[in-house]
Amino acid sequence: MYGELNKPIIEDFWIVKMILSDLAKSKIKDLYKKDLEKILLFTINKTGCSGLEFIVKLTNNREDYHIENHDDIFIALDKNFLEIFEKTKVDYLYSKFEEKFIFKNENITSYCGCGKSFNL
Repeated sequence: MYGELNKPIIEDFWIVKMILSDLAKSKIKDLYKKDLEKILLFTINKTGCSGLEFIVKLTNNREDYHIENHDDIFIALDKNFLEIFEKTKVDYLYSKFEEKFIFKNENITSYCGCGKSFNL
């Protein structure tokens, strides 16, 4: 069930205390302007030097994910990793060499040398 574009009707009541910076919110809004049918998915893959990696991608599939509302910015979270997303701070980095979402979580115990993967 969905309301307005990119605004699914939220049926479950698990609330993840994820924090999005203003820059991250702005980037998500920009992504939604380009594709009104999709929603931004945050998930985690088991990969990399340290074992886990945050993944961000647009998806049409809303049924299999937990939907969060952050000031009318809706994002999808992989239900398998809700505890990891709890209290995660999401920012967006613009630099001369790259643009990317950055995740900070107090439960992460270590990062690999390149900073792409992490361990809990």
